[in-house]
Amino acid sequence: MPDFLDIRQVLSQLGLDIDIVLMGISMGAATVMATSGEPLPENVKAIVEDSGYADLYDEAKFRLTHKFHLPAYPIMPVANRLAHVRAGYGFKDGRILQRVIDGGLPILMIHGSKDQTVPVRNAHTLYDQLPQQKGLYIDPDAGHVEAIRTHPDRYQEVLDEFLHEQAGLA
Repeated sequence: MPDFLDIRQVLSQLGLDIDIVLMGISMGAATVMATSGEPLPENVKAIVEDSGYADLYDEAKFRLTHKFHLPAYPIMPVANRLAHVRAGYGFKDGRILQRVIDGGLPILMIHGSKDQTVPVRNAHTLYDQLPQQKGLYIDPDAGHVEAIRTHPDRYQEVLDEFLHEQAGLA
């Protein structure tokens, strides 16, 4: 089993009979989604991701073209190859969608419809292609990681409903 020090610390401090929900925002959302594809303790019951991306390569291409107004080709293939040579993995290895499918945990996807950093299509891609129990909340007024601020009561309702109905947690 991979070394999930934080999960082990939680179990050590709070006991082995607790339920754990992994939650992350933006890059943290991608991290918890990727983690869900690893062998995890049975205590981990669900994933909540806010403004995460489905595929690192696609997200990097979007950033190049949208934020920096640069062409994805030839930059992305070169960057992918360079990363592979130097780090042992490349941008194309960041297929978050497949990791979440592999993990099979219930997942709640939260996204702002006005997100200019990680396009809302990522949430729809995840939702449409994941076979496991899932929930989707698109905040009509939120940008990147803003849903909790634009409609905090609705955010909490969606979270509570998901954890109760989809993840089976009280």
